[in-house]
Amino acid sequence: MKIVQVIHAFQLGGAEQSTVNLAIGLSKKGHECCVVAITKPSSYDDVGEDLKTRLRKHNVDFVEFGGANNRMSALYCPFQLRSFFQKWQPDIVHSHSDIPD
Repeated sequence: MKIVQVIHAFQLGGAEQSTVNLAIGLSKKGHECCVVAITKPSSYDDVGEDLKTRLRKHNVDFVEFGGANNRMSALYCPFQLRSFFQKWQPDIVHSHSDIPD
């Protein structure tokens, strides 16, 4: 299966760690996975770079949209996601929020 995991950004956070762990685990089970971050952190983040390194190490694709977290990124995000989904054609899209329920 083609599975896309969507997160806010590659940065320090439980949702981000869980997403990367899940994508790597699914990839090991033979699924084609991609992690999509809808924004980029506003500054360099060692934890975010570590997450991307882990994904690369396990041959999991990842994509970062937009610039720093701002209103323009929020406006363009739905269009970027739609375009990405049309190209990648995932079977499952799983979104993760960094906002506690």
